Amino acid sequence: MKDDQNRTVHGALKPGAHFSFTLEFENLQPLELGALLFALQLEEGLHHRLGYAKPLGFGSIKLTIERLETLDWAERLK
Repeated sequence: MKDDQNRTVHGALKPGAHFSFTLEFENLQPLELGALLFALQLEEGLHHRLGYAKPLGFGSIKLTIERLETLDWAERLK
């Protein structure tokens, strides 16, 4: 009988691996934008969890906001 309780993790990344991504948003009120930023960049010691191997201790990530750009559409469309 096959035991599905044991898992082997293949292709795990080394600690310290870096990724980047762009997050686009529109029509956020200042309070909503603040909440989004707060949720993305957690306080020291807290991490987001990502991936399938979380129960095995994998998948802790730290997000850092490197740049934030906002557009004033009314001004841009003048």
